[in-house]
Amino acid sequence: GKIIGVDMTDDMLALARDNASVVAKNIGYHNDEFRKGRIQDLALDFEQFDEALTDHSLSGLKGYMEAEQIAARLRSESPMIPSNSIDVIVSNCVLNLIDSAAKQQMFAELFRVLKNGGRAVISDIVGSDDVPGTMQQNPELWSGCISGSLREDRFFRAFADNGFDPVRILDRAEKPWRTVNEIEFRSVTVEAVKDATNQKTETNYFMPEISTKPKLQADSRDPGCC
Repeated sequence: GKIIGVDMTDDMLALARDNASVVAKNIGYHNDEFRKGRIQDLALDFEQFDEALTDHSLSGLKGYMEAEQIAARLRSESPMIPSNSIDVIVSNCVLNLIDSAAKQQMFAELFRVLKNGGRAVISDIVGSDDVPGTMQQNPELWSGCISGSLREDRFFRAFADNGFDPVRILDRAEKPWRTVNEIEFRSVTVEAVKDATNQKTETNYFMPEISTKPKLQADSRDPGCC
């Protein structure tokens, strides 16, 4: 098999690529590669996009619209991560760093790229309540995996709403990692399986935010729920 790492920052990509040979020497395998992109838009390869833009002189509104057309073409003709191509997705404290308006699209992208029967194993920080706007504007809390956290029940519901079934809690910290403004933030690890009978594979790149649905009836503190 092979491993694909995705990051949008040049420094992190350079670090990963420079150390790939060291890891290969230590474990005996060189089966990883690193691509520049965003987890909420796994179809657009930023390096391909950047190369395509250098061939065009773009400015103003017309240039913006042309850049969008180029991005759409690249997503369709040469997606960074094709649909139904990945066996397992792993992520550690990344989902909460995604802008709130893009989180719904992010869950849809995780579903899109997985093969039928594939699974996402995600460890992240969730909150006991919705994070107010004032906290979301705090850069220190955002970089500290606090401000971007989803409310716990919405985090689990987002997987189910995008077609994952079953969704299981593998681990949930009993004690909060941090408490800010009476909101408890704790780590959870979730395994979400792409239902082979669900044929939803297309991503709407302008999806709305996660809807405010009723809380799950099961007690989310019970590792056996969901």
